[in-house]
Amino acid sequence: MSRLSSIFLALPFLFSALSALGQWSDPTISVDPHEVRLNSTWSEPDAAIQSRFRASPFWSEFHEAHDRWQVQFDQATGTVHRAYGPAIPVSNAPNWLMEQAEA
Repeated sequence: MSRLSSIFLALPFLFSALSALGQWSDPTISVDPHEVRLNSTWSEPDAAIQSRFRASPFWSEFHEAHDRWQVQFDQATGTVHRAYGPAIPVSNAPNWLMEQAEA
């Protein structure tokens, strides 16, 4: 089989695959009839509410020990949404994790 005929034979499969990719990359097109889309509940954090959460004993104690860390709280639940900062060194990670889970 010549090289040219191999290319022509492969083209329908290539076009078929490319058209399927278009459906998967476009979030407005659903290929799954059972797909459930949730509405986003995210909103810009309120500075006053975030400040109140940061003043809580939970964050204050942590921030005292790790002053370069920052946090953003989920305002609906009052829990940490994102916390980030430099690595926290631990000498024995498995035991440290168990201690944290038990606390």
